Amino acid sequence: MALFTHNAGNYLTRGDANIYYEVTGNPVGFPLILLHGGMGNLTDFNAILGTLVDDYKLVGLDFRGHGKSSLGSEALSYKIYQEDVEALLDHLNISHFAIVGFSDGGITAYRIASYKTSEKAVQVKALVAIAAHQQIHKNDFSFPFLANMTGPKWRAKFPVPTAYYDRINPEPDFDHLVEQAVKLWTSGKTSYYPDKAVKQIKAPCLLVRGEEDHLFSEMEMAKLNSLIKGSQTASISTAGHEAYQDNPYVFTQKVKPFLLEILSSEIKLAPAISNQVKQLSEKQLPEKQQSEKQQSEKEPVC
Repeated sequence: MALFTHNAGNYLTRGDANIYYEVTGNPVGFPLILLHGGMGNLTDFNAILGTLVDDYKLVGLDFRGHGKSSLGSEALSYKIYQEDVEALLDHLNISHFAIVGFSDGGITAYRIASYKTSEKAVQVKALVAIAAHQQIHKNDFSFPFLANMTGPKWRAKFPVPTAYYDRINPEPDFDHLVEQAVKLWTSGKTSYYPDKAVKQIKAPCLLVRGEEDHLFSEMEMAKLNSLIKGSQTASISTAGHEAYQDNPYVFTQKVKPFLLEILSSEIKLAPAISNQVKQLSEKQLPEKQQSEKQQSEKEPVC
């Protein structure tokens, strides 16, 4: 099974930052761009890749400073994340695509899909945004958690993921990365959150939230649902912030039929997979128990 490995990729130079990316899956499949969350990396999506590799050309990248990408000297912002992703799309000659974005990746995806913030919005054929805010204000219940985060706190609580970062990043400085991420999450205008630009998203959009998410509220999802015309919502049972990892079975049962319905005329499906996904779109399968996961090493990326 094809996975993101941090062994088979390439780099795209963006100013003084080198952006690491990998392409896997079906070479002639419809391009699906996977955008990870804060303090994460492209391998975070391996929990769901097995259900996507036959149908899609899968493109993942490490946001600058994360995974195997260098940080560079520019301050982190959702605008610069957007520009890095769009530069990669140009580099790979991808002119139409769907996006699955988690948290920071979903926020970035909003900017790419909005006609107010991106010239590539017309190329976005479908968008799945997982636990992705349009804006975080000081009175939001998640703000204290994000504002008070430090490198030592994160490292103490999640030693395995940070050790992995130390091992693979070309210029590891985890404390500085967390400082930059905190500014991104809490600095308002200079963070370039999409905010009201989400109203200009015209691509079919599925908003996803884990029912036990402690950072992205049900109220926030409902607000986004009202702002993004025609958007749909999906709640993932027995799942928190990282819904796609916490319960990948239920997540894929919600997401695959959505993507199939929107992209059916463009996806090159293997016959067996096509029949399987068609059945999923016709009836709701019973939810399986939550997939086993090593909670002690789980990273609550943002």
